[in-house]
Amino acid sequence: MSEKDVASWNAMIMGFDQLGFLDRVLILFYEMRFMGLKPDSITVKGLTQLSSYEKNLNMVKVINCFGNQIGIGEDVSVINTWIAAYAKCNNLGLAEKVFHGIPTDWRTVVSWNSMIGGYAYLEKFVKAISFYQLMCRSGVRPDISTILSLISSSVHPEVLIKGKLIDAHGIRWDAI
Repeated sequence: MSEKDVASWNAMIMGFDQLGFLDRVLILFYEMRFMGLKPDSITVKGLTQLSSYEKNLNMVKVINCFGNQIGIGEDVSVINTWIAAYAKCNNLGLAEKVFHGIPTDWRTVVSWNSMIGGYAYLEKFVKAISFYQLMCRSGVRPDISTILSLISSSVHPEVLIKGKLIDAHGIRWDAI
């Protein structure tokens, strides 16, 4: 390929991302920038996802900052990726901060699921339920991912009854 565009760079970055080669992804990213190409939302999402797999909180922060600087910080799919990444890096405070920075009319079921899934991942059932209730009150309809995240976070015997209620609520919403 004689001339590489952003899509071809993204393909290479995502390929190495899926293989878990953080160092190679960063080299490709630097080369892309050196060539004068502006990363897009796919680039930023790929870098964020890899950093979250590595649980590299500092890298997620840097990518978040960079995304905001280049004007991608208003893409809700990128924002949702940042929320999930902060949660995977065990920093629910930053995940919540990013979530609450989204205008309420931009929040999608994926935005809510990113927070609920983050709390479920860290077995914070009470907070997951709290976000679920806020989600329902805000008029966003849960989907199968919402219900599965909530059920997976209710593995402890003391919250098992609530897990059964979530299952019933999911059936009522026709989410499962």
